[in-house]
Amino acid sequence: YLIDHLKHSQIFQEEFIKRFKISSKKPKYKNFSFKVPQKLLDVLSDFGIENFYSHQVEAIEEIKRGRNVVVTTPTASGKSLIYYFPILMDLIEGKSINSLFLFPYKALAQDQYKNFIRMKKLIDGNDEEVVIYDGDTVTSQRRKIRKRGASVIFTNPDMLHYAFLAYFHNWTEFFKKLKYIIIDELHYYRGIFGSHIGLVLRRLLRMLAKIGVEPIIIAGSATIKNAQQLFNNLTSKEAIEISKSGAPNKVQHFVILNPQRSYTFTGRELFKLCIKNNFQTIMFTKSRKITELLYKRLLNRDTTLRNKIGIYRAGYLPDERRRIERALFEGKLSGVIATSALELGIDIGTFDCCILLGYPGSITSTFQRSGRVGRGKKESITFLIAGPDALDQYFVRFPDKLFKMEWEGIYINLDNEYILEPHIHCCAIEAPLNKNEIKYFGKKAEEVVKDMVKRGELLESEDGNVIYPTKRYVHRSIDLRTAGTAFTIIDSKTGKIIGTVSGSRAFHECHKGAIYLHRGNMYLVDELDINKKNVYAREVDLNYYTETRSIKETLILEIYAEKHFNLFDIGFGKLKVTEYINEYVKKNIVDGGILGKYELNLPPIIFETTGFWLIINDNVEEIIKKKGYHLMGSLHAFEHAALSLFPLIAQCDRFDVAGISTTSHEQLKRPAVFFYDDYPGGLGINKAVFERFNELLNVTLNNVENCECEIGCPGCIFSPKCGSGNRPLDKAGTIYLMNILSEKINIPDLNKQKSNRLKTNDIDVENKNIKRDKPLILVFDLETQKLAEDVGGWKNINLMKVSVAVVYDLIEDKYYYFNESNIFKLKDLLEQADLIIGFNVKRFDYKVLSYYFNIDFSQLPTLDILEYIHKKLKHRLSLEHLAEKNLGVKKAGSGIDAVKWFKNGEIEKIAHYCKKDVEITAKLFILGLKKGYLLYENWENKRLRIPINWNEYWGFLLDFL
Repeated sequence: YLIDHLKHSQIFQEEFIKRFKISSKKPKYKNFSFKVPQKLLDVLSDFGIENFYSHQVEAIEEIKRGRNVVVTTPTASGKSLIYYFPILMDLIEGKSINSLFLFPYKALAQDQYKNFIRMKKLIDGNDEEVVIYDGDTVTSQRRKIRKRGASVIFTNPDMLHYAFLAYFHNWTEFFKKLKYIIIDELHYYRGIFGSHIGLVLRRLLRMLAKIGVEPIIIAGSATIKNAQQLFNNLTSKEAIEISKSGAPNKVQHFVILNPQRSYTFTGRELFKLCIKNNFQTIMFTKSRKITELLYKRLLNRDTTLRNKIGIYRAGYLPDERRRIERALFEGKLSGVIATSALELGIDIGTFDCCILLGYPGSITSTFQRSGRVGRGKKESITFLIAGPDALDQYFVRFPDKLFKMEWEGIYINLDNEYILEPHIHCCAIEAPLNKNEIKYFGKKAEEVVKDMVKRGELLESEDGNVIYPTKRYVHRSIDLRTAGTAFTIIDSKTGKIIGTVSGSRAFHECHKGAIYLHRGNMYLVDELDINKKNVYAREVDLNYYTETRSIKETLILEIYAEKHFNLFDIGFGKLKVTEYINEYVKKNIVDGGILGKYELNLPPIIFETTGFWLIINDNVEEIIKKKGYHLMGSLHAFEHAALSLFPLIAQCDRFDVAGISTTSHEQLKRPAVFFYDDYPGGLGINKAVFERFNELLNVTLNNVENCECEIGCPGCIFSPKCGSGNRPLDKAGTIYLMNILSEKINIPDLNKQKSNRLKTNDIDVENKNIKRDKPLILVFDLETQKLAEDVGGWKNINLMKVSVAVVYDLIEDKYYYFNESNIFKLKDLLEQADLIIGFNVKRFDYKVLSYYFNIDFSQLPTLDILEYIHKKLKHRLSLEHLAEKNLGVKKAGSGIDAVKWFKNGEIEKIAHYCKKDVEITAKLFILGLKKGYLLYENWENKRLRIPINWNEYWGFLLDFL
């Protein structure tokens, strides 16, 4: 009915591009090779399960053999039964085992919990040992669960990190009997979130290994290219992949539409048409902003829809999402407009129609979303309404490729040091980290641990084989779903929390003057409080929305790999990106027209990431200019066109990646185009694309050449993310450039010379170890005539006055003694020094000397060992503690003794004691310089290393000692 209506509709008939029909498929059943307990068969029969699909049997039999499995069959193919079956069978057989279910969202855990508990109650009538433990579980209930225990826990990776691993000792009894870990929606763990979760899972498996537990891991995923690789990256384990589905499916229709007007208009009209014809419909959009605008426009134009449709996206508070889910499941809503947050397998009823407002960005997501419909006995239909951007228009030009392309791979980056460092610290908190355990956390973990030890963020045992934390509470400071801290959005008038937004997104979407959209309501941002991570906004009703403009710079920090071609080179490595958000524009909510531009004064966004760059050689640049093409416009257009097609190569969102074009990069001295992961530390996306660059070049050229526009459009070279407003762009120039680079145009006089290549050693590195002749290195200490209590407290240190001061020339091996009679000679000596070494010298000795000298002591080149150690450990140690643990000696007295000796006229005793402290300080400095660490004893009486990096600055002194 719908398809016929569209073909004859005045609105839709010209937009109809192609219809695909996916034929129905009969089920393929299989018998188990082992005897299934009759009780289990009876229970499953009560749920309408009489036979088992082939993939279910294959997966369960592998699990029975003790192997990890990852199941990549389509949606609604019965993956849940694969999770439940082994647990229920062990229960019937009387085995005392525990299981842990992990879902990316709380709603999924709650949904699966309901189904599992119904089955378990039929088996033993007991549901007390099956629990949900997540952020919505109240404190009293959490205590009961920990006290009573559980055999099956449904939770999410966030809770695994915050509650289970952070307090592992509270869960030891549960984990000792853990046999199964179930990881659902494996494909969801990509990018930043996936990188975090890979480290969380590896931390869990490390702790389980410590108590002698090696669970079977059962994972479910949408169909992806590299399921086994992703499983391995997330868990460090191998798995058997079960991908051939035996489940049936009804006839599915798939229609591609290319709107003649706004694609949001077509989406809105089609959504209304489906709802009014009583088809339960879900419409997926590609952004929060579009979701909100569509919902608002639908309600404004047709108030009868208010109680019939809902809206669902990330950033809503949990209660809001639960209400929408219940309304959908109970059939109270005829339709919902959603972002990818509803893509996952939450049981929300049976939909008839799925509308994809714009290509979702990957084949995996396309069919995962399409799989939300047609779960009943009726036929279903999915509409792909192509947007104006290049990726959507690619499938308008080549519609058959939508069903012929291979599934994308999913990538995570465990070597992202911004993510890896806090997880390594968490490891050390959960249990001291043995050096041989570092392998759990990827190739870069050893380097990261060394760096953290060097900075004093981790500490080594005396023998250097065990790593200890410097802090006890790190888990709560990590946001697993971003690479930075999230901002809280607060209603300026009521103080009520509206929602949340990630750190980088806050600068673009929640600056002062920005319009923030939430459930169809419009909020004007009054203030962005960067320090407190808060956004203050008030509800308004305006006719515009906002977008930012910015300029970017990039610097190559390290080169990891290079590829050399005849006319260009590409490199892959570590980049530093600086973005200046300098203005925002107001756009008409109806037609997107610009209403005005406004300056912004925000701090720059600076981060390090990974990416690759294209460098063209001199002759290519010359011929582009000779042909009359705009060089920057050609490079800029290629950047946009290529970035828009990244999702064809690697599963990613268009907004996960970014680019920068330049006609002369400051390091390369050549025209270049940079592509990078738009998150600190990188996601691994650009690495995957770098390895398949020729493929990217060819599909980009194909798409731009086949676009019917003359000078460029969103379907080929325009970008919705461009910080410079899509200027300059040269479509003809970029087509010519790509033809040259792919050598499809043969130009005889174009010499095949190599580009100017940047070598790693071309990057300037500051040299701090410059050797100097006879430096003056002084070790200094003094004793006082009075105690703090004698002068009215520590605030009056300057009144305590000097009794004896001792200075040791470290290079010449000479001691100098001073008292009040020659104190000004001490001043002259200190001012000549290249380095002054002391212990608590800044907080104490210099303040005592301020009684005599009117100089700026902060300008003296000083190494205060106590200050240095305090920065590393966040607490202070005494000189006596360090002397005993490192040198095996004791001090010759105390400050109290020294004042008593002064009052008794025993100056020689003071000088001896002060000299001994100077000698200890000097030996500690030399020891730290040579070894790179000093020892101390922590609260558990363990000897740990304090990392010392003095050699980096003063290593040249060893030549003089």
